[in-house]
Amino acid sequence: MNEIAAGLIMAGRKLGEEGFCHAGTGNMSAADGTYIYATASGCSLASMNEDDISVLSLSGELISGRKATKEVPFHLAAYRSDPETRAVIHLHTIYSTLVSCMGEEFVRRIELYTPYAAMKAGPVAFIPYYSPGSPMLGEEVSRHPEARSFILANHGMIVRGSSISDAVSRAEELEFSCRIAWEMRNEKSASLLSDEEIAGLRRRG
Repeated sequence: MNEIAAGLIMAGRKLGEEGFCHAGTGNMSAADGTYIYATASGCSLASMNEDDISVLSLSGELISGRKATKEVPFHLAAYRSDPETRAVIHLHTIYSTLVSCMGEEFVRRIELYTPYAAMKAGPVAFIPYYSPGSPMLGEEVSRHPEARSFILANHGMIVRGSSISDAVSRAEELEFSCRIAWEMRNEKSASLLSDEEIAGLRRRG
């Protein structure tokens, strides 16, 4: 089995064990500079196997396997807008989805509570609502080459990483940070990190 395919399968099972991909939702991809390996349309991340991986050209044309996820446009955009990206994960986790319904100003608070959100998940960009599979999601991702994570309005999260394991870790940190933001949503006196502190953390992270 291809090493990248094996890595995607292991990542899917890990995310499934953590309850991050209920009802077969979510999709992933990884790139090696020549091809993009993406989850096939309709596959369940938690129980995926080698037959659930589609091989695409860097322009998104299907080379082998089944039809890829309909979210290919934002996967391609993530790779094109940041040459260091080697993996992309999209999930509909509970807290990222809750936060995604709260609007851009609320999403900005995700990085303001703990250093780890800024270092491990951020920068976090907000993407306005478009229907799943819309090419506009890819265009929005392209507008934020600095972002490591994205919250999609009324939808969920996207993260990208320098490897599959890096992207998984970022997804875990983003969900944890979204939970903190959600739990603190009514705490008006909560202590927040300053813009200067966040900038310093990003340089370190």
